[in-house]
Amino acid sequence: LQARSTDNGPLPIGSQCTVTETEDQGAQSVEITPDQPVTIGGDDDPTRVTVENTFRTGELTVTKVVDGPGALFVPDGTVFTAEVRCEYLGQPVNGFNPFTVDLTTPGGLNQTVGPLPIGAECTVTETEDNGAQDVQFVQPGPIKGREEDPVEATITNTFETDEFTVTKVVDGDGASFVPDGTVYEVEATCDFLGSPVSGFDPLVVELTTPDALTQTVGPLPIGAECAWSETDPNGATMTSVAPDSVTVGDAEGTVDVIVTNTYAAGGL
Repeated sequence: LQARSTDNGPLPIGSQCTVTETEDQGAQSVEITPDQPVTIGGDDDPTRVTVENTFRTGELTVTKVVDGPGALFVPDGTVFTAEVRCEYLGQPVNGFNPFTVDLTTPGGLNQTVGPLPIGAECTVTETEDNGAQDVQFVQPGPIKGREEDPVEATITNTFETDEFTVTKVVDGDGASFVPDGTVYEVEATCDFLGSPVSGFDPLVVELTTPDALTQTVGPLPIGAECAWSETDPNGATMTSVAPDSVTVGDAEGTVDVIVTNTYAAGGL
């Protein structure tokens, strides 16, 4: 509650005056007492008129939507950080310049903030999108009273997916002696947003001679980090994996991981 007063006059005793307000600054109600008009008296105390402006408050709900084919890979406990900035009567609202909102998967993706003066204009941005490929905002309208439908802002983060191709190369002078049906096991271990990717912790890929030496692996969320290794080289003289670690989505097109087993040949 804030009170300000001003004296006006002199005015002749017996004058009748009517007080109105031409700019109420968006107050939800204005009450003028006593009833108008008032008669100027002859007492030592001046005739007093009170103009009471009432300003009510409302709230803003910020909602996070995690969308896209990669959304199911976003681990529980992932925090998306948003900022709410509000202005009222041309000035920043105290405490909302900005106000930080943390939205957490899976159960903390809505947060209601306030109180905010009715009529305040707010803008929502995101400072941590956790590598989403697209972020869209539905900005809130002016703050409304608590008795009305809540004012909402929505942030939608879309996560896409990609795949890998794993290819086995059997070479060297002794490659022709590797029998058909030989199975090579390659392991892929992937993390996304600091947590293991389900099904890739690790994923075992079987590559079989002579005609099943390539396999497509995925989908995986773009931004996942994967490491590759071979668990059994089947007696190869030398084994190499290139690249041995990759970030999903870093390359143009599908990443091809080449696992090469080189067999030397000797004499008897």
